[in-house]
Amino acid sequence: MEERKLIRLGNSSFAIALPKGWIDKSGLKKGDKVSIVPDNNGGLVIGSDIGGAEKTKEIILDLNDKEEKQLQIELVGAYLRDNNIFRIKNNIPNLKKKHIKELVKNLMSFEILEENSEEIRVKDMFDIKEANIKNFIRRMDNIVRSFFEDLSPIIESGKSNKKISNEMYESDREVTKMHLLISRIFMKSLINPSVLYSLKLNYWDLFNDWWVAKYIESIGDGLKVTAKKIEAQPIKEKEKLFSLFNKIKDNYFTTMGAYYKKDKSMIRGVMDNNKKLIEECEENTTKNIRITQIKEGLKTIQKDIFEIARMTMYTIE
Repeated sequence: MEERKLIRLGNSSFAIALPKGWIDKSGLKKGDKVSIVPDNNGGLVIGSDIGGAEKTKEIILDLNDKEEKQLQIELVGAYLRDNNIFRIKNNIPNLKKKHIKELVKNLMSFEILEENSEEIRVKDMFDIKEANIKNFIRRMDNIVRSFFEDLSPIIESGKSNKKISNEMYESDREVTKMHLLISRIFMKSLINPSVLYSLKLNYWDLFNDWWVAKYIESIGDGLKVTAKKIEAQPIKEKEKLFSLFNKIKDNYFTTMGAYYKKDKSMIRGVMDNNKKLIEECEENTTKNIRITQIKEGLKTIQKDIFEIARMTMYTIE
């Protein structure tokens, strides 16, 4: 904590010197405006207007010697660290170049602006003023709800549907993109307090929203993998599996409803059901290995739902 002395200005105003570290992090300079808003505890929140042009933050990436998984780690890492221009050295074979371009498509608002013999130039086109994390979460939630709805009749019939399975994989890319964008905004807010002020959020709400997005993304992954397992071969002994799946689906819908409504009573029911559903997932009533694997996947999904419920319960006053 830093202390500042009040300086009297005229008959009715006082001033303090703002910490240089905060000024630098906020990207402020002489003549810029700041906003001062009273909080509920009698304090003042000082924020800056980030509506102006953001600082250019470039990174040069040499990915020629990177394996496929490492390519993803490098690009996502650069994205989360708030670099807004990637200069990727164009010294890579065509197959790897194609893979890099596919990875760039998974980064929300990033576009390839230029490609020449020296480099591939990728730029962030996102406007932080348009950020609405709650809307991003709703979009993620709507996609994952559609996964549950599409998968339910497949499990009931025990028959695969390759078309739906492929559609889920494509839609899941949107879920991943929005999760990464929320993570980027979260990390950006930790570095630059003015971003948080612009979003009209406090750190606790921002962390809660990031947490919820993280587990929605994980649930989406679990559902698309379940669809692939059923696609591989029709399942038998499906009645109990269908019943279990629907209970978990209902739990997810209730949890997200409670998150939006900030309703503790809805959350308590989900949390009370958690242990029973986990035990049901662990019941070994069949020698069918694939059904056992699917139930293990459903157990992970239920645990993810519980994490959303638990954090939502913590944040409801």
